Amino acid sequence: MILLLLLTAGLMIDGLPGGELLWREVGSMEYEIAVSYNDGDYVSLWVLYPLNFNPVKTICYYIPEDSTIKVVSQQPFSAECTRAWFLVDGEGGIMLSEEGGGGYYREAFAEIERLFLENDYAGAFSAANEVMYPGAMPDAEELCILFVVKAADIGTLEVFEMADDISFQYLGVRAYQIQSDEPEYFTALKVYSKLADPETAQQVLERLGNHE
Repeated sequence: MILLLLLTAGLMIDGLPGGELLWREVGSMEYEIAVSYNDGDYVSLWVLYPLNFNPVKTICYYIPEDSTIKVVSQQPFSAECTRAWFLVDGEGGIMLSEEGGGGYYREAFAEIERLFLENDYAGAFSAANEVMYPGAMPDAEELCILFVVKAADIGTLEVFEMADDISFQYLGVRAYQIQSDEPEYFTALKVYSKLADPETAQQVLERLGNHE
């Protein structure tokens, strides 16, 4: 037996007059959805939403050309979205036809890497600042290390301060506090220690430890 934990009033489906998307929580982080027509005159059978579903940040719209309801749900405290397309049959029932994720952070990382390849540190810094919910990026540590290493290639205090800012945004720590043992990272910190103010330089040297 399915335990019904939550049932909402519904979300209007853009492009489908009288259509509402209903959802109900049936387990921990598991949801079923259905479509209500004309204020509940007819409700389709419930179908499991195949991925993570966030009722607070979900949009849905109907594409009449292929009789498809498209559902996009943004995850809590993240810019990533899940998507699921449902075919609508002649009686108003729905059936899952396609599912997937948005790849927001993967695309953002790739764009920043591209800017670094063009030696555009300021552009990469600007792009990184535009990322939503930066702390939720799966490769946040790798990105912050990249900023430190590229700062060493340029060799100015200004770019290390940019790297410091990105590290704090994404990881909540200073650039020299990243928990990494990568040789390139330590080589970059040596450059930073020679450019930073005395107090920061001492902290960088302490982080370097035996890697000096």
